[in-house]
Amino acid sequence: MTSATMKNELLLLKKRLLDTSGPLSFDHLSGKQLIAEITSAYPFVFQRRDFGRKHEVGMARVVSYELAFHKLAHSLFQGIHILPILSKCFFVSTYDDAISEVTWTKKIFVKPVPGPEREIALTMSSGFKLDKAPDGWSLKPLIRQKTVLSEEFLQKRGWQFDVLPPFGQSVS
Repeated sequence: MTSATMKNELLLLKKRLLDTSGPLSFDHLSGKQLIAEITSAYPFVFQRRDFGRKHEVGMARVVSYELAFHKLAHSLFQGIHILPILSKCFFVSTYDDAISEVTWTKKIFVKPVPGPEREIALTMSSGFKLDKAPDGWSLKPLIRQKTVLSEEFLQKRGWQFDVLPPFGQSVS
């Protein structure tokens, strides 16, 4: 299996044109190899978790920011949040270094939820999920979805917002 074949399959996955009826290069590739190949072009690693035999990594090609204004209590002024937008994202899950899932989404919007619970709203745009089953691979569409989770839960799942620029890793 060549790197060009794997890159072509990732491109077809993003366009939902990947034919899963036959063998894929992912069957002959270790999870470490796939993650290394993806992170060379998608350098912003925002999730990394090991849980027993399972390993999960989330990578973005681009990190941008938007300004969000909000009302400040007892003030004439507004507050401002700088919100990260993770663009062109891959998630890879492996068991014992065998690839079990590859997910692609165009964007993930990250926004704190007002209140004392310290929650974050993650809005994931449409995309595709490639799943490995005993009888082969299947490709499933993902619809835009908003999920509200606690910061503690996201940290336990390996999300690392503090490593994103401008505060964390940078790419030259």
